[in-house]
Amino acid sequence: MTGQEGYGDEGYTVVGTEHYTALRRHRGLSRPLFFVVGCALGAGVALLFTPQSGRKTRQQLQEASRDTKDKMGYYYDRMRGLMGATLDKGKELIKERKPLLAAAFEAGRTAYEREKAQRKAQGLDR
Repeated sequence: MTGQEGYGDEGYTVVGTEHYTALRRHRGLSRPLFFVVGCALGAGVALLFTPQSGRKTRQQLQEASRDTKDKMGYYYDRMRGLMGATLDKGKELIKERKPLLAAAFEAGRTAYEREKAQRKAQGLDR
């Protein structure tokens, strides 16, 4: 009687096979949707209960927005400069190490060819 009305494998009564969850009914959109709705409601309640006028609140929001924009521009320029310096340093390092890497690669190739020739001479290579 498992999966129908009656007793399940563990001995408890099974009343059906359908399990309804918020994720299943809304196809996975419930959590992000509820989060956005909660944020909007929270912001609305916060604006309703502010102890100052709307004009002053709008002015503070504009100032905060400008400050944030300025800080983001500063940090963007700073990070761009650091990334450029790091990239230039990496290019210089590669340019310095390229002959060494080429020599190591050539030495490996020579050793491989020598070993291959020895194995062929000994009849070990097919």
